[in-house]
Amino acid sequence: MMTGLNIRVSLFHRDQDADDDIGGSVQRISPYKTNVPARIGPTPTQWNLVAQGITVQDVFPCTIESPDYTILEITQDDVLIPEAGHLIGLQFFVMSVQESSLLDNPIDYRGWHANLSIKRLIPPASIV
Repeated sequence: MMTGLNIRVSLFHRDQDADDDIGGSVQRISPYKTNVPARIGPTPTQWNLVAQGITVQDVFPCTIESPDYTILEITQDDVLIPEAGHLIGLQFFVMSVQESSLLDNPIDYRGWHANLSIKRLIPPASIV
């Protein structure tokens, strides 16, 4: 296990259901993995955004590792929920995914780890 993965999170996929009666989009959030080791850190606001009066307090970098050493299938708009720690009770959606470049022959570790950019989800999604 990588060092520094000090919390556990649950991952959920967003699935598209059939449209409602008036043609509105209906999304469902289904569980993908639980008890995933992770680290969520703060992101400092970039100076050029501060100069414009914009703060980005709800964006965080996140590093996760597959708990069962299988390839992680995470996409944009997936939902991440911390199970413990100071961010418990908050929900985040995945803004971007960067797969790890860890490589060790003969075993390929790519796909076991991912670096994410996540943003706090307001209001929280309803978990089905």
